[in-house]
Amino acid sequence: MKQEERILKDFGKRLKAMREAKGWTQLDLAFPLKSSVSHVSKLENGHSEPGLLMLHRLAAILECTVPDLVKDA
Repeated sequence: MKQEERILKDFGKRLKAMREAKGWTQLDLAFPLKSSVSHVSKLENGHSEPGLLMLHRLAAILECTVPDLVKDA
């Protein structure tokens, strides 16, 4: 697996774990994110790369920091 793929997969796993820790569905995250369930799924599965603004929105919604989302595993 390429490093870029590993980074996206690790990010997706962290995102999913944080969402599930709040007891939220993908829809519960997608709505305040102003995104689709499909996009949240792609992020969680490592098939979509979040941009800087998306990272900041995710951190605000999940009540964490951007480094919490992107830390190296």
